[in-house]
Amino acid sequence: MLLDGAVPFMASRMAAGCYEGLMGAGRLWIALPLALLFSCGSDNEDSSPRDGYDAGTDSCVSVETGTDAVSEVGQEDTSIDSNPVDGPADTAVDTNDEVLLPDGSEDSTPDAMTEAMALESYAEAFCDLMQRCAPYMVSYLYGDETTCVARYVAGGRSVVLPDGPGVQKNVADVVSCAMNMSNMTCPELYAGGRTTACPMVVGTLTEGASCFSDLQCTSGFCDRLGPCGSCAPPIGVGGQCEFANDGCAPDLICHETSFADPALCKQSAGQGESCGDTVICRGNLRCRQGKCEQPGGLGDPCDSSTGSCNGLLGLRCSGKVCVAGTPMADVGGTCGIQGNTFIPCKGTSYCDSTTHRCVAKLDDGSPCEASSANPCLYFASCQNGVCTVDAEPSCP
Repeated sequence: MLLDGAVPFMASRMAAGCYEGLMGAGRLWIALPLALLFSCGSDNEDSSPRDGYDAGTDSCVSVETGTDAVSEVGQEDTSIDSNPVDGPADTAVDTNDEVLLPDGSEDSTPDAMTEAMALESYAEAFCDLMQRCAPYMVSYLYGDETTCVARYVAGGRSVVLPDGPGVQKNVADVVSCAMNMSNMTCPELYAGGRTTACPMVVGTLTEGASCFSDLQCTSGFCDRLGPCGSCAPPIGVGGQCEFANDGCAPDLICHETSFADPALCKQSAGQGESCGDTVICRGNLRCRQGKCEQPGGLGDPCDSSTGSCNGLLGLRCSGKVCVAGTPMADVGGTCGIQGNTFIPCKGTSYCDSTTHRCVAKLDDGSPCEASSANPCLYFASCQNGVCTVDAEPSCP
């Protein structure tokens, strides 16, 4: 059944392509919203989460490895301001990895505080970029930009700057990434530019070593299904891959022709380059008439067979024109499948499968029931009856 207003396949696929790779099986978030960000599915394809499915934690945001999870993000909407904003760009890093204050003086805080500052800088830059260029994704995963920043600060360290064995990424890399994202335009993001802005920093662990993050491995790929896995060679052209942790070699994209087909690593192409069944457009670019192009904005002509509208803006193709999809519901609002329409909840809530109403997620430290559908906020889970920020895995 085709559902009007279904969560745009791109938005779900992009988040995720996922931006911050989920390390736990229950957090394959990005497999839904950030794989969300980058696949070339049809706008008419039914990618709606089921009732009780949480957009905020079961979406696909992939581990921050420099890969574009928002290979991973969508298309430009000219109504959205894509100018750089002040903030993280005002912070610089010297060659000794010391954070420099706006007046040029060194920050003398302990290393832990320096890392906290870098994470906050990253969170502000990343969430601002997503709010400017992928507001639908921000709403779907976090509810709003403020919550996006707060959740990254609370639990994003293991994704952005993990402390595991072999990790070579440091504070300087994180702040540089934040500065580059602050200066990125929406068209650049949609074209997969985040890979350049935040390049992969490989680790020192060799093939076969235990890992939880791609950043630990010399290959840049930690092959895992749950929290832990082992360092493995990148997957070549034609190899099977997983959206939440694709492992495709550089310049390859994990892609499936349809939900009935296995996902395979395929060649990628940039804006203006040739594309087709075996060559997939990077980022949120769309393949139109054999060429990779920016996705359509509100009111632009579209072809539903190619998923040409910007799902990161909540758009879908209707009558060969890009139109706004069904708005997300707030806490207490009706959600789930309503007739031929799917109504998702904003990221700070989930859809109760019995009442079909959006229920607020629980703050960190709140009592919870593990049997409930995704009761805790993003980067947290119900542990021993309490919503607790997920700790960095300890892998043998």
